[in-house]
Parts: sequence; structure tokens; C-alpha cells
Amino acid sequence: MKRWLLLLLPVRALALGTLLVTVAQGVTAQSQPKRPFPAHAMRAHMVVVNAHEVTLNGKLTRLAPGSRIRTPANALVVSGGLVGQGFVVNYTRDSLGQAHEIWLLNAAEAADRRPGSEGMATSNIVSDPATSSAEK
Repeated sequence: MKRWLLLLLPVRALALGTLLVTVAQGVTAQSQPKRPFPAHAMRAHMVVVNAHEVTLNGKLTRLAPGSRIRTPANALVVSGGLVGQGFVVNYTRDSLGQAHEIWLLNAAEAADRRPGSEGMATSNIVSDPATSSAEK
């Protein structure tokens, strides 16, 4: 008799379970739900000037102590790593008017209308104006 085949059943079940979990994780990673933003969060185009200051729609704003900047994947990033870069963001201010919570937006989130978003681009992808005008 081939009783050793019975020993392989738990191994096959474990392999099938691992495969199903991996596939399920891949599906949830591809369909990221929109993040819930506070109702009072405003929209702006942000450029990081230095580790302590950003411009929000062209106005110089100081980052609050303990401010948080989140990527579209909701990971925290430090402002010093973003110096010189511009993003479409949602943000909140603290009681002193400093930027406190900042969310870098993906294309779907940027397309949603919010206070401050009038006339803004709906993507963080910016083309070079010099090459855009030369192509026309």
C-alpha cells in the first residue's frame, strides 16, 4: 500500500492555503480604497522648500512640530527627503496655522473635488512646459 501518499495531504493543503492567501493579498493591494480625509482638510499644490517649510499654493508655510506627511500608500515620509519636489496634497493646519497633516494624493484622490481644488491639476505628474510647447 502507498500509505506515504496520506502524509502528503497536509503538505498539499498548506501549499494551497498559502497560494490562496498570496492571491488575496495581491487583489487587495491592487484595489486600494480611497483614504478617508477629515472634512476640514484643504487641497493645495505643495512644494517642499526645506525640512521645516513648504509652500501651499505659493504661500510659504511652516511645518508644525510633529507634522506627518503620508504617501499615497499611507507610508510616512520625512520632509527632508522631498525638498524641491511638488505634489498635489490634502492638508490640515494646527491652531497656529502651521501645516500639520499632509497627504500626497494619487490620481483618483486628486480627481475628487475639495475646498481649494478649483482650477488645480488632478495629477502629481507634471510635464516639462518647454517640451510640451515644442511638440505643438
